This record gives sequence, structure tokens and C-alpha cells, in this order.
Amino acid sequence: MMMSIDLFERHGRKRAAALHEYFMWARDNDVWCGYAIVPAQIDRLPPLHPGEPVNAAIVDEDSEGITIRGSRQLATGLTMAQELLVAAVQPLKPGEEKVGFTAMVPLSAKGLKLISRRSYEEGTSEFDAPLSSRFDENDAVVYFDDVKIPWERVFVHNDVEMAKAQWFETPVMAYQNYPAQIRLGNKLIFLLGLAYRMAEANGTLKMPGTQEALGQMAAETNQVRSMVAAMEVNGVRFGEYFIPNPGIQYSAQVLSQQLYPAFINRFRELAGGSVLARPSSHLDLSSPETSQLIERTQGSAILSAVERVKLFNLAWDAIGSEFGSRHTQYEMFYAGPTFSSRMRNFAAFDWDEAGGTVDALLETVANPI
Repeated sequence: MMMSIDLFERHGRKRAAALHEYFMWARDNDVWCGYAIVPAQIDRLPPLHPGEPVNAAIVDEDSEGITIRGSRQLATGLTMAQELLVAAVQPLKPGEEKVGFTAMVPLSAKGLKLISRRSYEEGTSEFDAPLSSRFDENDAVVYFDDVKIPWERVFVHNDVEMAKAQWFETPVMAYQNYPAQIRLGNKLIFLLGLAYRMAEANGTLKMPGTQEALGQMAAETNQVRSMVAAMEVNGVRFGEYFIPNPGIQYSAQVLSQQLYPAFINRFRELAGGSVLARPSSHLDLSSPETSQLIERTQGSAILSAVERVKLFNLAWDAIGSEFGSRHTQYEMFYAGPTFSSRMRNFAAFDWDEAGGTVDALLETVANPI
């Protein structure tokens, strides 16, 4: 947003000043900001309470600021954040100006309520759930119960066009989607290594079917990492800045939404029942009564029982636990429904270049008359 401060200047000097001052404060104080920019899905249905906004909207304003009421989702990691950016990413129509605002809200604001899903790390040990116990990032629905926001924290105010422009006429999407693809590439290389180690432990690594599946997964991993490199190599100028290529980013989103669930499904096929045949918890390994049985049933020439159980606990946590299932759902929908990703990619693609290649060939074909 700061890279596009001139756009906010055109929206209004006070709004641009608010953005500038907030940016300086958040940067200098190393503030963790979450965001909630999507309306609750129930907003598509007739309201349960007519007259009450479901999607967060401005219900009052005065010389001190705006007051908002309603909800937004899906705020990942917000339970651990300090500040919240609330905005509208969906296209707005004339008449929806009260929804067309962007503002920053401290998590301590009066009337701000979080409805968070259950934490997957609760009651799990690091040995039994090495990912869930350490890396869960709670998702939450945010409800604004007449939350007052001072003007110095309001960046967009009652403007459906500016509410859209802040996403698509600035590098905001570029700097959201670029690190998301870096994240996905790192996640895939970890999962690929985990699938490889699992095949080694199961003694199936030399089987043609296993090598074929791992080869496909390796190609998909390299596809994501290559597109990240392509975004960088084909970056574009944005004023005085150099940013990752937006068009390639949108294409990467479309492909990765399809890629991740297929990747996980191949991992599941490689795992078979091995990730289910595990002791109930680490306590079974410390019990004299059960530890010997586990050594006989889990140990192998390659790994001890403890090492093998640890490996397969990790595999299950990555693909089969609530934590693993949440990550599959997240990668499928973090960028929105697949149709919207494809439509954004359609809008971003250089159709003049593609169509021009057709026109150039047609010009070389002589007409019969």
C-alpha cells in the first residue's frame, strides 16, 4: 500500500496520511498484523436478523472515527496477532459503500470478538504430533460489535472503487501471493522428503510404482519452485520498485490449488496402512509391558521402533491429522474459490501477445481471391 501512496492520495489526503503514519508505527514497532477481508459465507443467504449487517459495515461515524458492526473471515493466526486489517476483497457494487472501508484495529479494541476453531496443539505431545504441537495457526471469524475505529486508522472510507483499487492497482496481491508460493514450495520439498523417507522405511523405494509416484511428486515440487523463480526473473517495474511478475503469480495460484490435494493423495497412496499401524501415544513406548511388543512389531533393520514410530507419527500429522487436513483445505481455498482464481488469471494474462501470434501467422496465409 505504501508503494502506492499516490493512489491513496487521490482517494484523500487524510486517508493517505493515516496509511503513512500507521505504516511507520507498525514498521518501527515490529507489529504482527493479521487480516480479515472476506464476508462470512452466510452472507449469501437471506439474513436471519433483517436490518443487521452480516458483512462488517459502517453503522455510524462522527468527528472521532467510524463504528463498524458485522463479521469478516478467515483470519489465520489472528489469535496470536496484535493488530487486524479489516477490508473488503470481494467486488462491491454502488450502494455498498458502507462495506467499502479499510482500517486497522487493535485486538484489544472494545467490542472486537474472535470465534476461533479448536486449537490442534491442545493436549498433544511433540513426539505424537510433531507438527500439530508446534505449528498450528488458529483460524478465526471476527465479529465487530459496534467497534469504534479512529480516523487515523482508516485508509479507505465509503468508496467501492477504492476498495477494489487497493488490491488490483497496487502490488498488494503481488506481495501476498509471492510469499505464499514460496511457502508452498518449501512445504512440498518437506513433504516430498518425508514421503521418500517413509518409502525407505517401508522397503518400497525400489518398486517401480513407488518411484513413479515420487517422480511425479518431485515434478510438482519443481513446478512450484520454478514458478517462484519465474516470478523473480520476469519481475516488472512498479514506479521506483521491482516486483514479482503478477501474471505468473496468478497462474501459480490456479495450478497450486489443483496440485496440492493431488500431491497429498499420492502421499496417502504411498503410505497405505503404515501410518495407521502406530502405538496410541508415546506412553506406550515408556511402559515395560508394551515397549517390548512395540519393538517386535515396529522395529526393523533400518530403524529402531522408536525411530520408526517417530517417522510415521510425523507422516500422519502431515497428511491425516486435523492439522494435515486443515492444510489441504487451506491450500485449496486460501486464494478463494478456484473459479475466482481462474478469472483473476484470465484478467491478468497478456491476451494481446497470445492473439498476436495467431494474427501474425494468418497474415502469412494468402487469400484464395
